[in-house]
Amino acid sequence: MSNLKSQVSIEFMVAFGALMISFIIILGFVVNKRLDLEETKEEIKKINSCYTLSALITSAQINQDTIFIDTKLDFNVTINGTTQKEMLIDPIRCLPTIQSINNVQLKKGDIRIQASDNEVIITNV
Repeated sequence: MSNLKSQVSIEFMVAFGALMISFIIILGFVVNKRLDLEETKEEIKKINSCYTLSALITSAQINQDTIFIDTKLDFNVTINGTTQKEMLIDPIRCLPTIQSINNVQLKKGDIRIQASDNEVIITNV
């Protein structure tokens, strides 16, 4: 009888160990997917910011001297307007629909967009 009890105990320990290993592997997959999801959310926020800023710049350009647009940036933005006509929110690049804009580096925070003499001027406030 005592032999049977110890054998059941060992089988239980092996099954419990296998269950724990399976749980740890599944937990590793869950954590990895969660990290991927957070990176994707951050990338989507950057893309959204890029397109929103592009739309605001276009709006200022259309309205010319009649508008000042004050907005807030959630990320640092680099605008290469004279050479490549692109906006960069590292590592996201988007191409705004702008005609004339200077190179500018904007820091996270409040900015002002205005158009004057067929040129869009963007500054940190």
